[in-house]
Amino acid sequence: MSPARTLRYSSISFLLGVLVASALLEVWRMPLILFVVLASIAAAHFFIFPKKYVFIVLAAFFGVWYCGFRYSTVVNHTLPTGMDHQGMVQAVDYYPDMLRLRVTDGGVSYYLSTGRLSPAAIGDRITYSCHLEAIEDFEGFAYTKYAAAQRVIGKCRASTVSIVNHQTAIPALLFRLKVWYANLFREYLHEPESALARAMTLADQRELPVEVTNAFSRSGASHIIAISGLNITIIVIAFEYFLTFLGLPRGLRLLVNGSAIILFLALLGFPASAVRAGIFGIIVLSSRVVGRSLSALHAVIVSAGVMALVTPLAVAYDPGFQLSFMAFVSLLATDTWWQRHLTWLPEFGGLRSVVTATMSAQTLSVPLLVYYFHLFSLVAVIVNIILIPLVLPVVLFSFLFWLAPLPFIGNMFIWPLYFLLRIMIEATGFAGNLPFAAIPIPPFSAWWLVAVYAGMALLGALFHYKKIYAQKV
Repeated sequence: MSPARTLRYSSISFLLGVLVASALLEVWRMPLILFVVLASIAAAHFFIFPKKYVFIVLAAFFGVWYCGFRYSTVVNHTLPTGMDHQGMVQAVDYYPDMLRLRVTDGGVSYYLSTGRLSPAAIGDRITYSCHLEAIEDFEGFAYTKYAAAQRVIGKCRASTVSIVNHQTAIPALLFRLKVWYANLFREYLHEPESALARAMTLADQRELPVEVTNAFSRSGASHIIAISGLNITIIVIAFEYFLTFLGLPRGLRLLVNGSAIILFLALLGFPASAVRAGIFGIIVLSSRVVGRSLSALHAVIVSAGVMALVTPLAVAYDPGFQLSFMAFVSLLATDTWWQRHLTWLPEFGGLRSVVTATMSAQTLSVPLLVYYFHLFSLVAVIVNIILIPLVLPVVLFSFLFWLAPLPFIGNMFIWPLYFLLRIMIEATGFAGNLPFAAIPIPPFSAWWLVAVYAGMALLGALFHYKKIYAQKV
């Protein structure tokens, strides 16, 4: 077995080990002893299996131990007592009625809710008074594990936050740039168009009205308003065909598109979820430029293994990680099939290619979307064909929105962006309100999700070997 193949299968084995450990975290609380047991089993397997498989077996056992070990380093922390606390702001999330800060102190973090007018920014050192409470699960969602993936162990609400010192490092400056952009959208666009623009370009979908969010969800277009693998896929592929239309050579397209992804992530402040999607996006972009999708699929798998080393609990408990990973695997695995079955779409302006890429990215993501959102949209294909061509111009006009305050020139960006956003809202509103738009799916066990993906993997393997057999015959 070649080193590249060993690395790929070891990455898959490690991810499976992390998943198994994540499912049994409450049972296993002695990771060191567990590691000794599993290492002993692995040593026994060394004499049972061929030696070329030993790294793959060890990777699975290491994944089990490592996930349990990282989880124990979080849950073994005790919540501080008293009312006065301090820490450094690592993230700021905007809600209609509050701000939620992620504050880090002593190697762990806390969610701090405070007023919308709080001046706290990323990188600031703050003090606050409140009683810290433990994170709790709700409505069947393992919120404690999701929070633990970010090393968050507690939460509280403080009426006031005091700034000890403002940070002027790059993360703080990027955050202030993001806030400035958000205020531009609020000043020059009406609601809900302003909220939709912030969701699509600044990952700030928490201020979207509930009716707009529900309409996008029921019409199968919720991926457009979330900075995830699906969203990055659409932007990357659409921009790639736009650059191809301009006649740029292959290497320059890769440079321009890759730089655009990095600038996009910088505007967002390099949050972990967007960085993961961006890394996957650059890999997929490189594969489309070079023309080696199989190599890109291997790179995506290995990259996911590396990301799991950083945040192992994200593999099982972070929907953003799962959707990003699955979107790019799906794009690389099913793109050829969709290309053969969407030949009836016109190629004008790259429409067929962009829609094909979007449907490819969603194919393997549908079970996850149904599992988390409990809806299966029947109008998703039609709605996506209408909306996908609008995503790239919306993103481009949004990036150039810093010109909005300029006389005369600003109107060249304000009005086109407004009408594009209005079309999206009207289309999803109409489709989402149709009686047959979506089928509600009752919550179901994650084991059914495993069974569905196992069935998909089996069908994919059968299709692959059938194709190989037909070529030999």
